[in-house]
Amino acid sequence: MQSQARSTRIIAMTLTALSLAAACHAADSARPGSITLDREVFVHDVGGTPNSLARLKDEKLVVAGALESAWAFGLDPAGKMLWRYEKPKDPEVKVRYQSVYYGAVPLANGNVLLCGEVTTTTGSRGLITVLDGNGRLVQERQLTAQNKPEFFFSSLRQCLSWNGGVVVMGSAALDGGGTRGWLLQLDASGAPVSEHVDPELLASSAVVGSAGTLVLARLDSGVTQLRRVDGRLQIVARRAIKSSGFGLLRATSPTAGLNLIAYQFGLKATLYSLGQQLEDVQPARPLEPVYVDKGCGYVLADDSLALFGYVYKGGPYTAAIARISSSAKTDSIDTLTPEFASFTVGDAFPLTANRFATVRAVGGRTREESGVVVSWVTFQ
Repeated sequence: MQSQARSTRIIAMTLTALSLAAACHAADSARPGSITLDREVFVHDVGGTPNSLARLKDEKLVVAGALESAWAFGLDPAGKMLWRYEKPKDPEVKVRYQSVYYGAVPLANGNVLLCGEVTTTTGSRGLITVLDGNGRLVQERQLTAQNKPEFFFSSLRQCLSWNGGVVVMGSAALDGGGTRGWLLQLDASGAPVSEHVDPELLASSAVVGSAGTLVLARLDSGVTQLRRVDGRLQIVARRAIKSSGFGLLRATSPTAGLNLIAYQFGLKATLYSLGQQLEDVQPARPLEPVYVDKGCGYVLADDSLALFGYVYKGGPYTAAIARISSSAKTDSIDTLTPEFASFTVGDAFPLTANRFATVRAVGGRTREESGVVVSWVTFQ
């Protein structure tokens, strides 16, 4: 483990508005619907993909991801790197890419829980790592679903705060074929409470729903399969929506509704607003495509949407941030054009009602020109 401050530097960045005036211009910074870039920090000695961004109780940030091994680092509120942790590689495992963190979530005791997967000599295992607030290793667990070796591939893809504790979501594949959903319920300090393995719970994305529920989604043969589960992880509603991809949006307030963006081949996107039984609560609406399947999106308090992902115009993906009004009209789509290109925003986390921290990877010609960028943006 490396638990020391690494150098960071603040870099300048340009935002180019695709639809309206550039949101970073001072004259437009207070215009309703605009997006303002407040500042950025470029961490040049962290390579690979940042998959998750979380905020601790003291407003410090934790970024988790992977290159050849899983890594995480902490930032203070000003963006200074405080520590870095990297999972050691196992010399007995003869593969280059051994582990990855997909998610990070704060615990009630001030620690942070990281979830992902690790390749071992006998298969892939779900990986849970607990670090303290200074990046020191507290605990590591390598898990197979139900502790059964026949689940030769086990992976934990997302972890989030839910119902006073933590839920960790993943999948487990049987040696004889068939993949099942795998959910772990933990208490507020990360201790195990219950485990559920069920094909019906298989999902690639989850968000906290209303009334203590959890909404699970996955893509299956051109259809987005949705499941709403209660606090005991019992399914209470189902829905199938035709799509070639999807983005399940997170809520910034308990009263926000459930929204899903379904993508269709041909650069089309449709916004669905769903009720408690996953029914349409208003007609589905077309959107200008901003893809959040590799990033994330949020429903704001005024029912507008903050989207963090990428746009595609027939060439390479370009990292983008968008504000969609409650009437589904695009207020701003801003393409991130830093010194070195970014393909997508990887994750974002709300700091206030309209201010977010975001994270993305940047690539360059050399190692010094590549790294991870954390940005602070405000939606006016």
